[in-house]
Amino acid sequence: MKITITLFLISLTIFPVMGLAQTSNTQTPLPADVISPKTTAVSPIPIKCGVNTFIVNNECGIGAFKNVHVQCYDGYETALGSDETSCKSSETWQQYAKEVCANRCSTGKEPNIIPKPTTTSRPAPLSPPTAINKPVAVSVNRCDEVARWENKIIYYKKLSGLSDADLKKNGFSREEIEKILQDLLLGLDKIKAQCGNQTGTIAAPGSATTGSVSVAETIKPVVVESGQEISVYYKAKLEKAASAKGEEKQTEELKTLKDEIDGLIANLIKSRKELETSELNALVKEVKVSRGEIKADNITVETTDKKMLVNIGDRPVSIEPTASQVLIRDKGLEVKTGEVVIKENVLNVGGVEVKMSASEVAEKLNFAPKTVELKEENAKAVYSMKIEERRKLFGFIPLNIRKTIAADAGNGQILTERLPWYNFLTTK
Repeated sequence: MKITITLFLISLTIFPVMGLAQTSNTQTPLPADVISPKTTAVSPIPIKCGVNTFIVNNECGIGAFKNVHVQCYDGYETALGSDETSCKSSETWQQYAKEVCANRCSTGKEPNIIPKPTTTSRPAPLSPPTAINKPVAVSVNRCDEVARWENKIIYYKKLSGLSDADLKKNGFSREEIEKILQDLLLGLDKIKAQCGNQTGTIAAPGSATTGSVSVAETIKPVVVESGQEISVYYKAKLEKAASAKGEEKQTEELKTLKDEIDGLIANLIKSRKELETSELNALVKEVKVSRGEIKADNITVETTDKKMLVNIGDRPVSIEPTASQVLIRDKGLEVKTGEVVIKENVLNVGGVEVKMSASEVAEKLNFAPKTVELKEENAKAVYSMKIEERRKLFGFIPLNIRKTIAADAGNGQILTERLPWYNFLTTK
């Protein structure tokens, strides 16, 4: 009896375990093709970002303007520039406009997501891409240049109508204007001829594509609208000079190119009433402004009717050579100095950097200077400011005294203060 009960208990213990073991070894086959949901996006409404409208106005030189109206794709509108210190090429204004509208976009609706069933089966392999023999487009279109050359001729014909004295203020002589007009007319004839021969697709040199034409020889621009135009011409001609056979030939062509570039820089300065020094950054190491002349490296333009534009800190100023001195116009202040140098958009006097503008220093010190002079003293750029102060002589007679403040153009701190000899007799 005991043996029977024992066997019965053992059977209850073993059989369920065996059943579980059998269950765990059972495999359920998966279907051959499993359907899983997948989403496909409907093409969204295009969203455009950047500049929608760009209009320059108030011409201040050949291809240069004082103002621009900008409208972005989100509807934002603004006017840039001022009559005092703005005279930029259309290319420079366009860059300003791009910065203003960089993150401004038109509105668009979110795309609707529509579920679409698809299988997890492996797709068939894609066929390799087919190579398409296309010409490599380059930005050379002589027909587009015709109008630019015609505008240059119109501008210089206007200059030719000025008196000799007015031409001299602009840095030109009568002979130079006549030579420029002659070269412009010859260049325009070449441009028109190339435009007439330009058919089909413009392709890069070396591409043998049917219906394409080779890029024509770069024509010297004679006079330019911006420093960028000089840079483009310089790079194109530099490649040709570097590829010349023989060291002697290369040296000769490089010297000729340098003379051409120097002439273009001189004419750029002469043709503009106002010029951003940043336009010359890639062309010269420094721009020096002294009485009666502007000098870009070894290129000298004698003039008393030009303004070089630069920023001192975040303050835009204009630098103007006159017959007797150099004037820096800074907001409502007229700062006098003998000579300044601009290197990499930084203004220097006597080899020392000017970090703060006169207007910024005056605001910091809460002064309204009557006259301001910029000079170098003891290895510091210094503003000498003459200021009027209301005081009382003998404590009851009102009068104005004039004191001279020397302020550091690097940090705006007062270095010295000079008072009239009778100041001890006065009170505030």
